[in-house]
Formats: sequence, C-alpha cells, structure tokens
Amino acid sequence: MLVAGYWNGSIFIPVDFSFHRESKKRKVGKYGLTSKESRNQKKHKRDNLLPAAKRFPELNMKKSDMVIQMFKRVNQRRIHVDYILIDSWFTTMELISKFLSINKNVHIIGMYKYNSKVEMDNKEFTIKQLRSIKTKLKRSRKHKFYYHDFIGKIDGVDVKIFITKRGRNGAWHTILSTNTSLGFVRMIEIYHTRWTIEVFFKEAKQLPGLEKNQSTNFDVQIAQTTITMIQYLLISLKFGQQAYETLNGLFKDMKQEYIEHKLNERILMAIVEILAVLDFLISDFDLDDTISKLIDYADDPQFIKNIQNMINIYKSTA
Repeated sequence: MLVAGYWNGSIFIPVDFSFHRESKKRKVGKYGLTSKESRNQKKHKRDNLLPAAKRFPELNMKKSDMVIQMFKRVNQRRIHVDYILIDSWFTTMELISKFLSINKNVHIIGMYKYNSKVEMDNKEFTIKQLRSIKTKLKRSRKHKFYYHDFIGKIDGVDVKIFITKRGRNGAWHTILSTNTSLGFVRMIEIYHTRWTIEVFFKEAKQLPGLEKNQSTNFDVQIAQTTITMIQYLLISLKFGQQAYETLNGLFKDMKQEYIEHKLNERILMAIVEILAVLDFLISDFDLDDTISKLIDYADDPQFIKNIQNMINIYKSTA
C-alpha cells in the first residue's frame, strides 16, 4: 500500500492511497503467484461503474507513476502544499521534474542515493567528488550534524545539496532540496516531519485496524481501508480540538499532565542521546532504520521481553 499524507502543523491527514502487486511480466511467479496459486485465485466480476473498478488498474502501476497521479489529485483539490517530503526510493530527478511541472511553486526535500553529475560554476562534479572536497566541514550543534552544502544543477534542475553525517565517524548521506535558499537547520526540521507518516502507520494499525481485514475481495479491501482512513482522520480532528480548545476546569489536571510531559520528554531525550552515541561508535549503524523499528515495535510486549532477555544474557556473560 502506498499512502500520501498531509501534515497541517498539528495532525497527519491521510489524503490518498493505492494498492500494488508484483509485476505480471515476471517469467516465473507472475504477480508473485505460482501457477497453482494463480489457477486457484478467486475470480470476481466487477461493475465498471463502481469506485473500486477505477482502483483496480492501479495494482499494476509503478509506485513512482502512482505518486505523480496522487500529487495531481492533491493539486486538483487545491490543497496547499509547501514541501513534498520523500525518501530515497522516490527521490529521482525524473520524479522531481514531474512534481515541478504540476506545481512550480512547490519545493521537494528528499534523501538522494545516486552519484549524479552536478553542474556548478560551469564545471561538473559527482556527488562522490563533492563529499571528498577538502573544505572545512560546517557543524550544526543543535542537531549534531557535520555537513557540506552546495548549490548547482542536476539534469537542468536547480537544487541545493546537503552532504551530511552525524558525528565525525558517521556515514555520509545526501539530501536534496529544490529550495536553494533553505538553510541546513531549517531543512532538517522540515524533513523530520516525514516521520509523521511512520507514526500514522503504527497508530492506524493499532487503533482503527489498518491491514486487519481478512477478506479476499479487492472491493472490500478498498472499502475497509477507506473507512479506516476516515476513522483515523476523525480521531485526529477530535484530538486536535480537545488539545487546543478552552474548556471549563482547564487547570484541573494541568500539574499532573505537566509532570508526565516533562518525564516523557526527558526519557525521549535520553533515547536520542543513546542513539547518537551508537551512530558515532558504529560505522554501519542505520539511525533512521533503528528509529523506525522502535516506533513499530514500541508497544509489542514480546519485543520488550526479547530486549530484557538480551540484557540478562549480557549481564550473566559479563
């Protein structure tokens, strides 16, 4: 499932989604199914006037093409978008050019994994060459990053390139932005917003039951997912109203809530510090992947139990 979401500054709003399956062009395992599985697959006649009938062709679309279709629909609905935030899988110059052709006023920020040629001052450099430039590294004390930043063109598109690493021994990562006036600290703060979609997946699975439908009918899957998105949206809007509106007895539980908030904040900061140290000490430590796993499994009792067992084994060995 591919999901497009909108962050309005306080809540995450799911605005579009699509389902995808394995390629039918594979010689072995067409659609990811064996010949026997394909023969036994449930067949269903679908009325072409139903909304699900329009969704069915999306199963065979490339996700990169679907992302463009989603943004077109967002643009048609006149949803104002300042930045499109994407991970390295979607950050290609072809996609960026298509985004800008739909709305030239939008900016894109994304992790970039290609060693493209960058045109600067009528000279060409690769991303790898830019990493090895012997200029003094800039430092963000706030986010504990070292970085280089460059302004140039990749495939004719003006971009600002941030080549960053956390700590002196961290792994290099490249982030692109089409906003060439954007500073590093502001760029990181904006890009951190992309984590809201990871939180959405976790909460939508736990609360409204996203992906819990056991039906083998495609139309039912579309309907159930749509209902789940609406439920999540209503829950988010209700939370937003309760968080900001003034109510009688506003100060009744404020002291206890303040204490709990500060404690949670201190625990979170301790976790961030531990992850930063691990990123500094271990060369191949993937910080983003680790944070994603912590979000996914934080409420899983078995996950916590396994960690405790590992700690006990470590203590007994020591």
